[in-house]
Amino acid sequence: MCYFLTVAVPAKDTEAVQSVFQPAFQARAIRRAECGTAVPPTFATFVVTNGPCSCDLFTDSAGQKRPDSSEKLRRKYESRGWNDARIERAMTQAKLAQGRAPARYTGLRPDFIERLQHLVELTGEVRAFVHWYSSDLESETLPLVRLPTCGLEEIRQRAAELCENQVLVVKKLRGICSSRK
Repeated sequence: MCYFLTVAVPAKDTEAVQSVFQPAFQARAIRRAECGTAVPPTFATFVVTNGPCSCDLFTDSAGQKRPDSSEKLRRKYESRGWNDARIERAMTQAKLAQGRAPARYTGLRPDFIERLQHLVELTGEVRAFVHWYSSDLESETLPLVRLPTCGLEEIRQRAAELCENQVLVVKKLRGICSSRK
């Protein structure tokens, strides 16, 4: 399917999510069935997207995005009523463009990180993770690993190093990252 980025905030602060992310991104409340200890049950979770998914908001640490399925791309062009020759040209161009345009960042996209920082300032604590979903967003089992808590000073570095299924925990703290879990 696709990458989806989940942001969790204390339930009392849900209005802040919409105000921080919109209109540049879409934030949709979801009910996560199970996040283990990575996200407390007192937190509200939101999927933040840029278009239909979050693939444009995350690049793995190797600097490679997961490849988009060529069949998915073909179906997209067919739904637009394109003929076979035009579809083949478009798919060839997309493949070439993907090879020419390496990601200019790793982890979370820089403009998303800025909004995440602002959200931490408003709410006091934010948790964020990225997962490649292959089924329903609300019921898929997630192999999440909670990272040590960090403060606003470290958010850029931590977010740039974030890997799939790692939970970034950011609190409005002063000083060095805490190793408390």
